[in-house]
Amino acid sequence: MEETRQMAIPLLQLINNSQIDENIRVSASLYFKNYIKRSWEQTDNTEDIISPEDRVTIKQEIINLMINQPKSMQLQIGEAVSIIADNDFPSLWPNLIKDLVSHFSPTDVQTNNGILQTAHMVFNRYRSEFRSDMLFTEIKYVLSGFAEPYYQVFLATTQLITKCTDQRSLFETLDSVKYLLIVFYDLNCQDLPEFFEDRMEEFMKIMHTFLLYNDLSSISNIPNLPISDDDDTAGILEEIKAEVLRIVHLYTSRYEDEFKQLPIFLETIWNMLTTLGLEPKYDGIVIQGLKFLTAMVKNPRYKQTFLGNEMIDTICQKIVLRNIELSTSDEELFEDDPIMYVRRELEGYEADSRRNASSELVRGMLEHYGTETTQAMLRFIMLKLEDYSKNPSSNWKSKDDAVFMVSSISTMASVKSLGVTQTNNLVDLNEFYQFHMLPHLVNLNSDLPILKSDAIKYIYVFRNQLSDSNIESSVPLLIEHISHPSAVVSTFASLTLERLFVLRKNNVLIFNEAKVLPYAQQIFDKTFSQLISQPTPEKLAENDFYAKLIMRVIISTRSKISSIAQPILTQLCGILEKVCKNPSNPIFNHYLFESIGSLSRYTCIADPSALPAIESTLFPLFQLILESEISDFMPYVFQILSQLLLMHNNETKLTPAYAALLQPLLQPALWDYQGNIPALVKLLTSYFSTSGTELAENGQLSPVLGIFQKLIGSKANDHYAFELLNSIVLYVPLNSLKQYLKAIFMLILNRLQVKKTPKYVRLVTKFVGFFSSIDSRSVLSAISNNNISNLAGEYVSALVGVLNEIQPQLLSSLLSGVLVSSIDGSIRNPVDIKYVAVGYTCIISNPNFYEFPEFKVLFTSILTQVIKLIEESTTKVSKISEDSTETTGVDPFSSSSQQGLDGPDINEAQEIFQSSFSKLSTLEGQVIDPCSSVSDPRVFIGSVVKFQVSHGNANFNDGISLLAQNEKGFVDMYFRSVS
Repeated sequence: MEETRQMAIPLLQLINNSQIDENIRVSASLYFKNYIKRSWEQTDNTEDIISPEDRVTIKQEIINLMINQPKSMQLQIGEAVSIIADNDFPSLWPNLIKDLVSHFSPTDVQTNNGILQTAHMVFNRYRSEFRSDMLFTEIKYVLSGFAEPYYQVFLATTQLITKCTDQRSLFETLDSVKYLLIVFYDLNCQDLPEFFEDRMEEFMKIMHTFLLYNDLSSISNIPNLPISDDDDTAGILEEIKAEVLRIVHLYTSRYEDEFKQLPIFLETIWNMLTTLGLEPKYDGIVIQGLKFLTAMVKNPRYKQTFLGNEMIDTICQKIVLRNIELSTSDEELFEDDPIMYVRRELEGYEADSRRNASSELVRGMLEHYGTETTQAMLRFIMLKLEDYSKNPSSNWKSKDDAVFMVSSISTMASVKSLGVTQTNNLVDLNEFYQFHMLPHLVNLNSDLPILKSDAIKYIYVFRNQLSDSNIESSVPLLIEHISHPSAVVSTFASLTLERLFVLRKNNVLIFNEAKVLPYAQQIFDKTFSQLISQPTPEKLAENDFYAKLIMRVIISTRSKISSIAQPILTQLCGILEKVCKNPSNPIFNHYLFESIGSLSRYTCIADPSALPAIESTLFPLFQLILESEISDFMPYVFQILSQLLLMHNNETKLTPAYAALLQPLLQPALWDYQGNIPALVKLLTSYFSTSGTELAENGQLSPVLGIFQKLIGSKANDHYAFELLNSIVLYVPLNSLKQYLKAIFMLILNRLQVKKTPKYVRLVTKFVGFFSSIDSRSVLSAISNNNISNLAGEYVSALVGVLNEIQPQLLSSLLSGVLVSSIDGSIRNPVDIKYVAVGYTCIISNPNFYEFPEFKVLFTSILTQVIKLIEESTTKVSKISEDSTETTGVDPFSSSSQQGLDGPDINEAQEIFQSSFSKLSTLEGQVIDPCSSVSDPRVFIGSVVKFQVSHGNANFNDGISLLAQNEKGFVDMYFRSVS
């Protein structure tokens, strides 16, 4: 249905039809928003589903349509406006601001709210954008049309408050004030606009007034106004105050010189921080207030304001200490939603909470008052520990506070994946661990679980600072706590172990294979026990930290795990079978398949004879997944099958299981799901890598080329088409392939003609290089045997022949019109650079090339581009010496080790899964190299030049002579690099 290019307008008409049931219209507005999200952006990788005419109509009508809809639909349509604006505004939607402000009203706050919410959705990205001339130009454009109408609405709305006669109008007006403040922040977050600077006093006077209101009755004289007794939820007044403080924090941090009203705000906010209660409804105010105060104490200009032990003590006691206490909601979360509790704890300072904001304040104080702050906090820490020691069972919160304060004053710098990287030298972290944390780990009872989790988290946070002996001795204790009845304690033990197993000191793993192996079985037993004890598949998959620990132990022990691999694999399959019933947690699923894939890989490396047993364990479950069409798991299955199939590369024929699987893999329906395509292409590549000749002999090339035809027609999948084609042309004998070459190139050229994109041109350029570079073997053989008659490689000859069959001199036209100019820096992968350079060198070395009328011009331009590709590639720093082949720096053509799987994290630096496809990092990637006999394209070019020159090839010599002086220098360098 969404493939039709006229779908959007009927959707808008349905939304706007007041005769239709509102529930249907709400559903339509939600669908419209998601449709726009999926379909509006136009890139090289997406199909253009919405017609140009509909795009214009949507932008002309959508603002007016949104304003006239109920609130339940305004939000959805507003989000659609935001999505369109992200792509089109301002260049392709210059009227957006004009359309928005034309609906502003001095009295209709409900309409204004819709406009302001939409404006925020459009402007919100300014908060996170990098500063650039383009961004400032856009903001200036927005301000030119939006600022004055916004200002008038701001004044009118704040004046309307006193004129409200009922509760409903008052709350709608206060809502409008909140949205006005939110948009104010959006427009001021990058730089202080002159418009707002000129009116700062008036804006700030109004904002400060809102901070002084205690409750709604102090705002309005409307009788019987509700006095909120809900201590858990912030009311509209608390929300407004929090937004005001957010703005004050911004102005204090960024525009201090212009912010003349700062002193009065400082006094007001100080009073709020020292008097507001601990009720959750005030959290937003307190958090923003703490951020403001942090900005103040970090500013050297105000150093004298906070200097002195008395002031430091006051801040620590009256502000920091009262806001770091573990809240009732934290305790409830610990018991009721342990995984959420753990995730929030791991977010650390990124999470908005009183505790974290207080910790940031302490860290801010440490910048200028390090000794004073540390000493003051240590005194309060000792008081908390003394209070705990008087009655541990009752006063355990005091120790929890103390541990949190130690972390706050100790952490000077941290990286999420690495832990704390810089600490306060005035705090002895190892001593605190020995005396105050270790006892909770040695005692294996289930008392005081929050303090146990604190102790384990302490190891997690300060793993880089604790001594090797403390770290190594903690591992058996952590393993025991995997079985702890508290899910938080068990989870923290698991995730901390996982991090310890990738911990490095002096770039050496503390826990190598030999050190992890003795613990492996015990970790597996305890972790699997926790998983299988869960009552439902959903609960089992909830804790992805268990799955990650299993994966990490497998990776850490590598091939040494082969002795216990089979029972581990059986247990993993048992868990997979359970979660097949409801694949609810994609992160858990990902680590589960990483575990299965890595265990299979390492076991077969250690013992190739184990492959049949592994396949017999996995295949029934994989068959279930494929037959049941569990879409979340199918891409993982295809990836693991691809890896297993590659392990059969020494066999002469496909095994019956893989032979039987091939035909179902070619069914069109399987390729309709986008998530399957990358993995299916990898699997088919493995088929050709191991059995290309067999597939050709069995007549299975035609259906595979049908898949190629389907993929090449899609901008989203054309790169997969060429990935598949590369494996076909490399692993299928050319004699078997020749009958299909014309059809293949007709498909390639047709797409180039009707749907040309920069990405596609690059793909074609690379493929021509890939195909031609297969001749490198015969070229090197001819050079080795000093036989110039064999220099005409069969692949370049076939390329010239098939293109001539389509159109005479077609390769010459393609080279001059399309391909040569695309041999450029957009080709970045070292293997790609190598085969492109080698392939196009093979073309200009082939005798058929010299039959082109313009071969001299082509020769010069091709070799020039090839040299530039090699020498200007961003990854290359090496240079061939005049007298030797010694290189310095990083050379993309030398063999270099990739970061191991024991690096900082698998998939933590980026999102580990996408909605449709997730690559398994633990599987060994197959590098398809058509010129594997060439280690360095510079040496290959040098060898060809030397051979041609020695045989007096006049055409080749003429081409070299036409090169620019710079390129001649490189050719000479390549020439002299050949021994």
